Amino acid sequence: GLYDSRSAPQVQMQLAYAANGFKGWLGAKSQRFYAVAGSGALPDSFTMFAAEAGVSYTAGKFGVLANVQEGRGIGILTDGDQGNAKGLNYLLQGTFQVTDKLKLGLSGGVSRNRDDLVSDADFKSNSNVTGGAYYALTKSVTLSLELSQTRSRDFAGNTARMNGIALGGFLFF
Repeated sequence: GLYDSRSAPQVQMQLAYAANGFKGWLGAKSQRFYAVAGSGALPDSFTMFAAEAGVSYTAGKFGVLANVQEGRGIGILTDGDQGNAKGLNYLLQGTFQVTDKLKLGLSGGVSRNRDDLVSDADFKSNSNVTGGAYYALTKSVTLSLELSQTRSRDFAGNTARMNGIALGGFLFF
């Protein structure tokens, strides 16, 4: 990339509320980024800043989550990867608990840059849709199978698509 954070820490804060299956949160984060030596990137440095709001609700076997993040320098794939561009990221996810052990989920999200700061090859957007099945083998181990499709677009209008499958597990302790 053109920028890295060197040893600059990321500062985050979050205010959250939860009651009766509902959770809501507001958050913010900030981090300093510096142009990589020899990259010629301008500006020489910038401070990434983003604000976030989210809600989730669980009712019986159904769950829903929505999250939005907006800021400057938040990138497409990771914070700072698109320089100091204005960005908007959002996610919507739904789940259904089929049995005590099996949960199905579907999520979709988009990361979008509002600025084209360097070249037409900069990302304009990256979107993803993922469907998954999650099986609680034990209280501590959940197996997962996910199918996903990611679509990317740059400011010149070029597009790319990637289909993926992931098989793995989660360990809770």
